[in-house]
Amino acid sequence: MGMSWLEHLIFTFPELLLLVLAIVLLAGRYTVYRLLEVGRFKALAGG
Repeated sequence: MGMSWLEHLIFTFPELLLLVLAIVLLAGRYTVYRLLEVGRFKALAGG
């Protein structure tokens, strides 16, 4: 593996994976929120 420092961090601090998971979930929620807004205001945009 070319990223030995990352491998070291993951094996030394496995709770970092929970932080990564939280970031992914937050990003997903924000994306879904934005997609819902597009559908909601589609009539105003003329679509």
